[in-house]
Amino acid sequence: AGFHQHSLIMAEKGLLNQTVRGIVSVLAEVLELVNPQAAAHNVQLKMYMLQLARELKLKQSWMLEPVAELSQLGTIVLPGVLADQYETSKLTAAENDLIEQHASLASDLLEKIPRFEAVARNIRYQDKCFNGEGVPADDVKGADIPFGARMLKVVNDFIRARESGLSTVDALRRLETDARWYDGKILSAFTRMLLRKSDLMSVPVSSIEPGMVLSEKIVTNA
Repeated sequence: AGFHQHSLIMAEKGLLNQTVRGIVSVLAEVLELVNPQAAAHNVQLKMYMLQLARELKLKQSWMLEPVAELSQLGTIVLPGVLADQYETSKLTAAENDLIEQHASLASDLLEKIPRFEAVARNIRYQDKCFNGEGVPADDVKGADIPFGARMLKVVNDFIRARESGLSTVDALRRLETDARWYDGKILSAFTRMLLRKSDLMSVPVSSIEPGMVLSEKIVTNA
């Protein structure tokens, strides 16, 4: 009877894991269809988040990948032109307000999925600064900000600095300049990790293979 009960529990756990992976996969595909730029951003985001977790010697958690893959889910509400120019154009106050709502929107959607409450909270606070600035505009700051959200803040800001044309070193310098916005432990680990990396290389387009992750956008001269 005990063995039978154990088998039932393990089967249920396996089904739950498959369901979670399925939900994340479907939502990630929706994001890719609606906002390809945000989906491309997430490819780099997920890579850096997993590497940063190893650098910080965090215990394995099923939440880390969904947090990374779904962090930009709320951008599906952005108008097409705004989505294409996100982070690069000079935005109006109304456009900035709309962008600031994307994390809360994604969080509101994910909270409706059982067991996704912690994932939703990490995503809600991804733009919250360690010193309490940023969104959402509440009293949460410092260690009260979910740890995954503090990781997202560092990684997202770094990627966006790189997307603006800065080199890796200059992007890190920008983050150091605004160090009050970040958890010092996470920023130090991320900086250490990137400066130690040796797997970046330049290759012709014809040599790009499945599994490679682009450190910069591919653009034509036209």
